[in-house]
Amino acid sequence: MVLLLHDISHAYRDIFNGINETMYKGMTPLQTASAQARDEQFVTRFYETPGAQKLGQGTRRSYEQPKEKFTPVSVTSTEEQK
Repeated sequence: MVLLLHDISHAYRDIFNGINETMYKGMTPLQTASAQARDEQFVTRFYETPGAQKLGQGTRRSYEQPKEKFTPVSVTSTEEQK
């Protein structure tokens, strides 16, 4: 759920704030990577984390933090498959 919220947040910023990949045009690969990393951290900090907390989901301190694998019993379940 949290990773879906993360991606929805990117779409929200694109639609309402005009923040999308066109802003990287003309940048060097290093500048692009740096700008993308800042964008990912911003979305993680200001959209994903508060949303996850409100939904009672786990959070991560950084976009680069490894994600824990979770396999639900079904697509509508929050119970983990053993």
